[in-house]
Amino acid sequence: KRARCEGPAPFPELQLNGAARELWGCGRGSSSQGTAMLTFGSGSMSDFLLNWVEHVRRLGDAAGPYLVGALDGPVADLCKDRSIASAVAPPADGGGGGGGGGVGEHTAQLRETSGYYRYRPGTFLAMGLVKQLFIRAVLREGYDVMVSDVDVAWLRPPWPLVRYSSVRSAPAENGAVEQEASLLALADVVLSVDQVQQYLDCDKHRWHVDSELNTGVLFFRASAGALAVLDEWRA
Repeated sequence: KRARCEGPAPFPELQLNGAARELWGCGRGSSSQGTAMLTFGSGSMSDFLLNWVEHVRRLGDAAGPYLVGALDGPVADLCKDRSIASAVAPPADGGGGGGGGGVGEHTAQLRETSGYYRYRPGTFLAMGLVKQLFIRAVLREGYDVMVSDVDVAWLRPPWPLVRYSSVRSAPAENGAVEQEASLLALADVVLSVDQVQQYLDCDKHRWHVDSELNTGVLFFRASAGALAVLDEWRA
């Protein structure tokens, strides 16, 4: 007989499906290392989404719990049918401390759009505002979160590249930061840019700060600094 989940549901800003409530609501979501994996998908990217979920599930507890942001009805139905932990943003801001700034309008825009979002005017930007709502929700629960596009396939946990473990008993792959990432693992937010010129990787060129940012892979620490970045994103 399955034990009932007690206590408040996580992520009050979001609407979780049954698989997400089971994963996050009975303590299993409380990973020992305080980490989580997050992605977003629409119906046009379903195959990529299934591949992302399969690889993250293979990592097991070493990755921490995961969540899929379902951006439209077809992918929400897919996650329900495949028992994939997912959530949707409410169609309108309900005053529950969510993303604000008209996120509900952007949620409705995504649900009404079919096809590949990147080529739809305004839709790709709307997806970004919905993303920050999900990221904020996970950070507020105390998790450091790795956010990646659905075309990413995780072959091992990313944590040794971006964070120091606060748990002495954590597995070696989670507890030790790789030497070349010793400073990177202190940052509140880690992201990439759409530049490949290595000569710009220096103080003289401000380490790509003025370059176009790429949100394909993002790391946010559960910190005031990371929340401040999300405030800028929302604005």
